[in-house]
Amino acid sequence: MYPLGPAYIGSYLQRERGYEVDLIDLNVEPDPDRALSNLLRDFAPDAVGVSLRDAFFFDEPQLGNLQRVLDIVKQYGDLPVFGGGAGMSLYAPGFLREAPLLDAVVFGEGETGAASWLCGKPTGVWTRGDDGPRMAMPPQFLPAEQIKRPQIAWPHLDPKRYRYLGVQTKRGCPHNCDFCPEPSLVGRKLRLFDLHEVTAAVDDAVDAGVPEIFFVDTIFDKPVKHSAALLRELAKRDRLKLHMYVHAESLTREYVDLLAAAGAKLIYISVESASPSVSQAIGAPTSVQAVEANKANYERHDQIGVRYSYMVGLPEERLRDLAATFAHMIKVFVRGRLRTLPYFEPFNPTPGSALFSRLYGDAPEAYDVRRYRLYRPGWSFYFIFIRLLGRFADAVGLLWTTSDSRRRKSVENIRTANHPE
Repeated sequence: MYPLGPAYIGSYLQRERGYEVDLIDLNVEPDPDRALSNLLRDFAPDAVGVSLRDAFFFDEPQLGNLQRVLDIVKQYGDLPVFGGGAGMSLYAPGFLREAPLLDAVVFGEGETGAASWLCGKPTGVWTRGDDGPRMAMPPQFLPAEQIKRPQIAWPHLDPKRYRYLGVQTKRGCPHNCDFCPEPSLVGRKLRLFDLHEVTAAVDDAVDAGVPEIFFVDTIFDKPVKHSAALLRELAKRDRLKLHMYVHAESLTREYVDLLAAAGAKLIYISVESASPSVSQAIGAPTSVQAVEANKANYERHDQIGVRYSYMVGLPEERLRDLAATFAHMIKVFVRGRLRTLPYFEPFNPTPGSALFSRLYGDAPEAYDVRRYRLYRPGWSFYFIFIRLLGRFADAVGLLWTTSDSRRRKSVENIRTANHPE
C-alpha cells in the first residue's frame, strides 16, 4: 500500500508552507538502511519526519525498527525528528519515553501538526515536559476545502512500485464504537471532499500505472448520497479496480449496482461479532442482521469479492457469543462458494478509544510500546499459531506469508533484479 499519510503531509508542507520535501518508504527498499543513508546524504534535510502506521505488527512491537531509523538519522547531524502515523500518534507518550532520539510526535492529522511544530508553535503535538510527555494544545482539523489531493510521485518515492494506491473521500468519523480510536485522530465531524478532487486523485493513480485504488476512509459509504455521486462519476472510467470499507446497512440493490458499475473488486465488511448483545455492548455500527438482510444484493455480483472481518476476545463476550461468531464465519465462507476468507483477530484495546480510557485511564504503563496488550490475554496463542502457519507456508512455497524467511528471499530477488552484477 502506497504511504498516503506522508504524501499528504509532504504535499501540504511544500504547497502551503514553502518547504522543500522528499519522501521515502523503507518498506519497499531492498536495503532500507542504505536507502535512508543515501537520501539523508543527498537531500541534506533540516528536519526529519518518521511515520509509523502500526505500533505493533500483529503482536510484534515496532519500537526496534523506529530506533534503528533514528540511529541512522542522527548519524547525519543533530537533526530535529518528529514522528507521526496512526501507530505512533496513539502511543505517543510511550514512544517518547522509549525513544530519546525522537523529539516530538504529531497527534491526529499530520498537516497542521507537522507545520505547527516546524515553526515552533506546536498544536496537536506531543513533546517532552518536565513531568513527562504532554500535549499543550489540542489538534486542529483542516476544513475540507483546504485538503487537496497529495502529490504521489517524489524523487525517492515511485508510485509504480505499489499494487494499491490509497484515496480519501472524506475525513472524520461520527460513530461511537467503544473499541475504535478513529474519532480521536480525525474528529467526529464528517468533512466531505469535493468530488472533483477525489476523481482527480483516482486519475493520478491510473496515470501513474497503479492498478488498484483503495479508498482509505473509515467507512466509504457514509453519507450514501456523497459516495453514490462519486460511484456514478467513476463508472464513466474504464477498468478501475476499487477496494473500500462499507456498512452492510447501505448495501441496497441500487447501491451495490453502483459499486459494480464503478469497478468495485473487493468490499470489506466489519461484522466484529455475530452476537447482537456483544455488538450492542461495544457500539459496533454494523450488525450481523444487516449482513444477512442484504447478502443477496452483493452476493449476486460475481466480480465483487467480500471480506468479512471479526474480533474475538471482546468485552461482554461469552462462550456462546464466540461460538456464534465462528458459526457465522463458516456460514459466509461456505455461502461464498469458498471464494471469501473471513478474517479475525483477538481484540486489542487501543489508546484513543473510549474503552481504553475506561480500562486504563492515563496510566503511563498503558502506553507501553514494548508489550502488546490483549483484552483477554488467553488469546495470545493465536499469534503463536500465525507464526507457525507462516513458517509452514514458507516451507511449502506459499506466497501470502510475510514471515522472515520469505521476506529475506524477496529482498534478495529484488536486489538481484536491480543489480544483476
